[in-house]
Amino acid sequence: MIIWRGFGALVVLVVLICVGGLQWLASTIVGPEATTQIQRFLIPIGLVIAAVIVWPLGRFFNKPTTTFDPRTGRQVTVSRGHSLFFINMEYWSPILLVLAVVFLIAGFFVRI
Repeated sequence: MIIWRGFGALVVLVVLICVGGLQWLASTIVGPEATTQIQRFLIPIGLVIAAVIVWPLGRFFNKPTTTFDPRTGRQVTVSRGHSLFFINMEYWSPILLVLAVVFLIAGFFVRI
């Protein structure tokens, strides 16, 4: 079960598009036979690309806005919460980078 709030589900969508798109692009360019040989590098590269995209998206969507409350006469800062599994979108970027390193290291030890 995926738990998200606001646009937090975009993290999953961006990761799927980046990793899947990179694999599709590689199989189109070098062919399906050669893609299995470079498979260990495609997932980490796709995760790094997704991390680069998710950080500014999260910063943009979770940017606090300052409004004027007419009842109290004060300025109120409202922070929107766009999260996936209770983690704000922008904090998924370092998590994706760590996952990329894990997949890269695992790629050297596991034969496909």
